[in-house]
Order: sequence, then C-alpha cells, then structure tokens
Amino acid sequence: MFRDENEFDRLVEGLKIDTRVDPAHRDALRDEVMAQLDRAGPDTSRSAAARTAGAGGRCRMLLRPISAAAAVVIIGVGIVVVWLGGGSSIALADVQERLASAGVVAFELEAVNASGELMKAEMYVDQSSRSRMTADGTVSIFDWRDGRIVNVFPASRLAIVGRVENLKFNPYHRDWMAGLRRLVGSADAEPAGERRIGDVEVAGWSVHEDGWDMTVWADVRTAELVEVDYRRGDARTTMRGFRYDVEIDVALLEPVAPEGYQVIPVTADASKAGEADVAALLRVWALGNGGVFPDDLDAAQFSTSVNWQAIDWQQVPSPAELNDAIARGFWWLYWESDWTYAGAGVELGDAAAVFWYRPKEVDTYRVIFGDLRIEASAQKPRGGED
Repeated sequence: MFRDENEFDRLVEGLKIDTRVDPAHRDALRDEVMAQLDRAGPDTSRSAAARTAGAGGRCRMLLRPISAAAAVVIIGVGIVVVWLGGGSSIALADVQERLASAGVVAFELEAVNASGELMKAEMYVDQSSRSRMTADGTVSIFDWRDGRIVNVFPASRLAIVGRVENLKFNPYHRDWMAGLRRLVGSADAEPAGERRIGDVEVAGWSVHEDGWDMTVWADVRTAELVEVDYRRGDARTTMRGFRYDVEIDVALLEPVAPEGYQVIPVTADASKAGEADVAALLRVWALGNGGVFPDDLDAAQFSTSVNWQAIDWQQVPSPAELNDAIARGFWWLYWESDWTYAGAGVELGDAAAVFWYRPKEVDTYRVIFGDLRIEASAQKPRGGED
C-alpha cells in the first residue's frame, strides 16, 4: 500500500487535516482507535503491511506516536496494522545495527561434519575480531587481526602459541564476528518468514553463497540474534543461545599462554591455497597409508589414518612446509564446492585420475592423477562421487 512511512505521512499532509491537539477530543479519539484494533483482533496473517516489511521497509506503526490526523486516516479508510501480540517486526538492518553496537557476544556452537561427527563449543567474540572457544576441555583463543593463536590444554598445563601468516588468504579461518556482520549485512539476503524458537518470536533471512546455505533468525522485539545456521551438504554449523554485551575479563580474550604452562611455539603460512596443496596432501596421505590413497578425504580421519613413521621424508618437503601445505589443502577442499575424489584403493604412482575439479567460470577440468601429475581436461573424468 505504502512504500514507506514517509509516503504515508505525505498522504496525511495532503488531506489538509487540522492536526492540532484538542484535549477534549484526544481521549475519545484514542478510545475509538483502540476499539477498532480490538474489533480487528490479533492478526497473524501475512498482511499488506507485513509484505511491505519483507520488501525492505518494515512497518513500525505500532512503535511510533500516532498523530491525530494519522489516527483519523487509520479509522476512516480501514488500514489494517499487522498485530504482533505486543511485539514488532524488524528489518535485517536492525539486526546488523544491534550486532554492531554489542560489546562481547557469547553463544553456543554446534558443528557436524560430513561424517556425522559432532563438536560442541562455547564461544565469546568481540568487535575487534578476538574470540575464545572452549570445547572438550581445550581453550582456543584467536586474534584474527594479526593471526595470533593459542591453544590451552589445562589438564596437561600445555599451551601451543603461534601466529598464522598471510591469514587473509585463508577462507576457512573463523573470525566469527566478521562472519556474522557479513551475513546480516548481505545484500543478497532473502526474507525467510517468521516463526517461534522456544518462547521467542523470530524473523529470518537466508543467504546462499559459495555452496553454503545460511539462515539467520533474530528476535522481533530486540533485533538480537537467536539462531544462525550454516549448511553445506551433510555438514552444518549452528549457533544459538546468543547473549549480548556479556561482561568478561578482557584478558581472557588475549591469545597468551597462562602463567606456569609449558609453551610450544608454532608458526603457519596460510598463503592462498591451490591444487598443488591438494596434491601434497594426497602424497602424504598415500605415503602414510601403505602407498594407497584413502577411501575419502575426511579431515577428521587424516591424523588417525596416516602412519607418520612409515613416510619416506625424502619424498616430501620439510616438516614445516609440509604442515602448511596440508593445512592449505584442507582449506581448499573445504572452500571449493565443485570437486570429485575417486582415489579410493588407487596406488600412489598409478596413472588413474584420483581427483578433479572445475575452476569457477572455466569450462575445462583440472585433474590430479595417481602419479600426482596435474593436467587440464576438456572432459570430466569418469568415476568417483561428486
């Protein structure tokens, strides 16, 4: 009906109604407005006002003072105001603004990988891209501004302290606050309707990007996040139980080892991942698996399925370079959506195609063979599972 509130106000002004407050008439007018709303009753349908809200400008008539002239128009032409049981609807911009104004945000994290393995964690994040994650008795603290990381193991009083170089090239790193800000600020977000999560009425928006389906749900009263869901194939990550402006000792967000802990320093290079890193990962996996490529490329199985003592270190880079290549290889696998693995049971050195992918906006495939050659192919190789 109206594109926004300004258009409504212009219509009212055009009626040339005397909007001066008449004390004798004000109370009766208010009673008449409320009576009209009472007779209409709770309206939970997707009214014209609600549809207008979904298009970008959320109806806020219940939140703003209603002038005498506006009240006359509401009664006279029968405008239906969406009834939300005492609450109000929101725009995604409201969610973005509330998140940006928060100090420390806490939430619960639940992640399930493609193999169905579950990981639960408690998270604290702040606006400066620092985060603290506690999971399975381990505390991980990250400062994504400069790549500083510390993993603390209280049971053994051990701390692994390091820095990740070239972090900007690593799409897999978890700057949770930046990710949330980007999601709720996406220009591609589409309304996902309204529903209840527990006792909270929420409005949702969905974004599809790089193979991921992401949905954010926010409280229609406070514009604070209630649940965020990331899905890609069988893998999913869910964030819930959000708490805003949590009071926490800022020292707990600093990636430094606790006093009295044994410290192991590490460094890593997150330079832009590519197919060469995947080939290096495949080489190590086969060398540590009796010369045979694994059944699948499940990162959760890598550390347990590779026999490191069986590897001929003359065939691989230095341990530090190898570690970086493996990490980048897994980052690449995680981020790329159009790849196929067909190496199960294939021996290292075989001529069969074991891995291929098609780069974005390119018609040809890139193929890695059992002897780790990498070639372009106009045809998609046969075999494997997409």
